[in-house]
Amino acid sequence: MINVALVGLRASGKSTVASLLAPSLELVPVDTDALVADRFPEATVADIWRKHGESAWRTVEVEVASSVLAELGQVVSMGGGMPIVPAVFDAMRREQEADRLMVAYLDVAPEILESRMQSDLGDRPGLHGDSPVAEIGRVHEERDPVYRSLADVVCVVGGEEAAHDTAARLLAMLVD
Repeated sequence: MINVALVGLRASGKSTVASLLAPSLELVPVDTDALVADRFPEATVADIWRKHGESAWRTVEVEVASSVLAELGQVVSMGGGMPIVPAVFDAMRREQEADRLMVAYLDVAPEILESRMQSDLGDRPGLHGDSPVAEIGRVHEERDPVYRSLADVVCVVGGEEAAHDTAARLLAMLVD
């Protein structure tokens, strides 16, 4: 048994694809953002960041990533910022080297993410002081190289593609 980690920017479909992909691989879907948020009393991520700050969120991400990666048999939707945290990146790399983790990057163009976020922003705060929609190009530019450096497979996701189609294509890539 191994884990499959899905990485990518917010609104790339990681949580949805993980829940669709997991049964086909006979694995359990895990959403790290939900696990991190559960460690705080606030109701939304924006409230958590306002009260505790990004650094507290990142600290808990490291704890959650360590805990989740220690267990096998999961399709893990990694929070968009998790792989950029050095401790999480290093943990993921160690798991890959031990043949306990495959990483799939859901690569979605910034303009598609902008469109998705305009219709459903969720409760995520901006990372650079702008709205999440306004800064997605910059965040993509910063994170894309990190995601690619970890990726065993890169699944380019089109704007009109349904999540179940993305999951089916990703499944074919993973079992190939």
